[in-house]
Amino acid sequence: MNRITMKGLFFAFLTLIFCSGYFPCAATELPKVSDVSGIIHKVNRYWQTTHPKHSWSFWDHAAYHTGNMEAYFLTGDTAYYNYSEAWAGHNQWMGARSKDKSKWKSGYGESNEYVLFGDYQVCFQTYIDLYTVEPDERKIARAREVMEYEMSTDRSDYWWWADGLYMVMPVMTKLYKVTGNPLYLEKLHEYWEYANSIMYDAEAGLYYRDAKYVYPKHKSVNGKKDFWARGDGWVLAALAKVLKDLPQDDKYRSEYVDRFRTMAKAVVACQQPEGYWTRSMLDPQHAPGPETSGTAFFTYGLLWGVNNDLLDRETYEPVVLKAWEYLATVALQPNGHVGYVQPIGEKAIPGQVVDANSTANFGVGAFLLAACEMVRFIEDAPIVNEGYQVTDKGAWCWFADPRALHYKSKDGSIDRTYIGYIDTHGNIKAMQYDFHKKQQKEVLIRSCFQPDDHDNPTFLILPDERVMIFYSRHTDERCFYYRISREPGDITTLGEEKKIITENNTTYPSPFILSDDPDHIYLCWRGIGWHPTIAKLSLPDKKDNINVEWGPYQLVQSTGARPYAKYTSNGKDKILFTYTTGHPDQESPNFLYFNYIDIHTLQLEDVKGNVLSTIADGPFQINKRSEYVEQYPYTVVDSPEERDWVWQIAIDKPGNPVIAMVRISEDKTSHNYYYARWTGKEWKKNFLAHAGGHFHQSSYIEKCYSGGMTIDPAQTNVIYCSVPVEGKYGRKYEIQKYMLNDGGDVVAVEAVTRNSRYNNVRPYIIPDSEDTPLRLTWMHGNYYDWIVSTTHPLGYCTAIHSDFRGFPVKTETENIEMTVEQAKDFKFDLKEDFVISVTLKPDTVKYRGCLLQLGKLGYYLNANTMKPEVRYQRKVYTSTNMLGTADTWAIMPRGTNGKWYVPQKYSELRLKLEYKNGILRTYVNGLLDQTIELLPFVR
Repeated sequence: MNRITMKGLFFAFLTLIFCSGYFPCAATELPKVSDVSGIIHKVNRYWQTTHPKHSWSFWDHAAYHTGNMEAYFLTGDTAYYNYSEAWAGHNQWMGARSKDKSKWKSGYGESNEYVLFGDYQVCFQTYIDLYTVEPDERKIARAREVMEYEMSTDRSDYWWWADGLYMVMPVMTKLYKVTGNPLYLEKLHEYWEYANSIMYDAEAGLYYRDAKYVYPKHKSVNGKKDFWARGDGWVLAALAKVLKDLPQDDKYRSEYVDRFRTMAKAVVACQQPEGYWTRSMLDPQHAPGPETSGTAFFTYGLLWGVNNDLLDRETYEPVVLKAWEYLATVALQPNGHVGYVQPIGEKAIPGQVVDANSTANFGVGAFLLAACEMVRFIEDAPIVNEGYQVTDKGAWCWFADPRALHYKSKDGSIDRTYIGYIDTHGNIKAMQYDFHKKQQKEVLIRSCFQPDDHDNPTFLILPDERVMIFYSRHTDERCFYYRISREPGDITTLGEEKKIITENNTTYPSPFILSDDPDHIYLCWRGIGWHPTIAKLSLPDKKDNINVEWGPYQLVQSTGARPYAKYTSNGKDKILFTYTTGHPDQESPNFLYFNYIDIHTLQLEDVKGNVLSTIADGPFQINKRSEYVEQYPYTVVDSPEERDWVWQIAIDKPGNPVIAMVRISEDKTSHNYYYARWTGKEWKKNFLAHAGGHFHQSSYIEKCYSGGMTIDPAQTNVIYCSVPVEGKYGRKYEIQKYMLNDGGDVVAVEAVTRNSRYNNVRPYIIPDSEDTPLRLTWMHGNYYDWIVSTTHPLGYCTAIHSDFRGFPVKTETENIEMTVEQAKDFKFDLKEDFVISVTLKPDTVKYRGCLLQLGKLGYYLNANTMKPEVRYQRKVYTSTNMLGTADTWAIMPRGTNGKWYVPQKYSELRLKLEYKNGILRTYVNGLLDQTIELLPFVR
């Protein structure tokens, strides 16, 4: 359902003065997300600060925690998660604690025998939520024991009061999602039907608090039906929570939906003009004045219904905006205190004082639920909150860097950003954005490559300002490939593809040029024995050839099979790198280490500068034994019980290393982000956020693939993390910005993406981009595997997005559309600029010869190489790239085997020829393939 942005829409509130002094009169419009988010933090931090000690697991405290967890899911603020986790631990992950089932009771009671009383079961909602973030069976063991015992009885009368529906109905659907046991859904419906039989008034569409309040046995002071607002608030919120987790094909779903809509209509009918609901819903004079808990639960339920397309936005928007106006301006006090909450009870009580000082834990929880849903309500343009598209097809691994780079020349004539990636068709590509021309170009670096996201390109600016691009296959070929731009700073002018031959297989090229040795390239990669490797290369000669002048040498030797390393440099004389014992899939625990490479001595040093080895003499030996840690303490960053993996290393302003890392549980289901920094004396590790589990769609592979994290090298106290967040389209991985103080503690969290339709993962801050608006990039979309194969033919089918909104709208200005036949009549004139687009349909059997002729200018396909050729006046300009794709890999076995499969031929392709000022550019399916200087012929 499309959302309607009602800017400028105001509602004139009736002015009514109550004896309490309450006087709301304000125009209401759609709030800002930042304002509502600020309120969430203000309210929750106030509550948690003023209630540092945890109490029992009874309903009032547990109801608060349902709101607190919703705030965590929305904001990602780990302080909220930790608060609920500490409360759960305080209560031993239990409700009532009796272990003797023969003594378990279900009526009202507060002692430990009342295990089957719903007020002792609402805590299970929070325990299950905590479990979904960090799975651990002990968190839900008691919940399962209690609910499974309850379901084993022949009773159905457990929910005899309205509150109980909120307390337990969502527990049933949450446990179903965790266990897949259909009995939870059957019993949910059975118990609900009993509750309906004793409390539901079909005429009013509302619930009595319990059977003793049914009309006419009980009446309001004016003889009306007495429906208690908080009681019906519990029910409407319960239905929203149930529908959120209930399968779409559940056989009873339509019944819950119908009841939800009926209640919503009845609730709206008795809203007061000031936005709140009175305690007796149909008789405002029974207990007049505002009340927050019922109002907040109604606001939450109605907002959830609109946000999930069960309620019409146009009808309900005025209602929820009035309700929010009350909650945000009347109930909320300046210090974050939530007022006007009726105390614990079960009915509307005439004469009971409810004022700004009246608060309660459950009222705060209800307020947080409403506020979180209001944020989602405001998000009326999800595509904007997914960032801005760099390319619709692209992905990368996170161990080959820099995968993107910004370069601005000293004279300012070059000001460009380059972002590299590979798509599932085996096209290695890069986007170049020119800030002077405000021009975006997507360049085809290499076609028909191994379709594997480990093969993303990396960039290096040479001393002559040309751009050098490295790439390689994933660990199954003994060489690197590279191309160098012919013009400074311009990758649209790439030269021919060349190779660096190695004795061992290669992957993850990370190149450096340091100011103390500007005549060499230091290339780091995973090479010898699958370990970190380094070599010193010459700069390109006149023919762009380079030589290996020192190395390659293996840097370290681990007891693990495959250490994973990340590199950076100080730009002068040192290369810093951090690495693991091995792959976290195979290593548990998996340690994290740190070393320097000194390019003057060509020695390996620890963080204190102690020499560990001379690199050429052999690798430094590392392991996980306690003796090693004692002997080389300054090489070890982290020696946890979990499985570490590393995401980035950077250097802070004092010159100390900082590291973005993740700890992964033994069973690989729980990932946690950490920020490690060297203080000068020790490595301090600060927890940042819960990262969920593996982010991708394939449940049985690569369980250590977190959403990802990146450090801003320009301000290393800013970290971007991909974390699971509940939004309009369910739980998706969103990019969030974490700001740290000097001690490494999180002081603020900001959402970069919101309400995304697909996951946002593997964020990366573009080096040297701090003075540009194009800084952050990430992968967006579904992801099934790191390689295309018959097992997962869709592979890594993501796009690349960024935080830059300045990309130009793609247009085909002055573009001539023509057929191949029409092109024969086109008169090509070197002195006249043109842009021509043609759809070519090559014969896939012959696959050779002339594909397009424009007078003396021809576009040919070489039968032997499958590479296109531009021919003009007896001169042939051959592309580096074959005219085809690597789509044949989709029917091949999964794995890296060193084979080159026969390329898939194009049966149809889009060719664009762009000629301007003597320069001809060819584009294949939108990718810039060749840049050819025809200018000499003009002269």
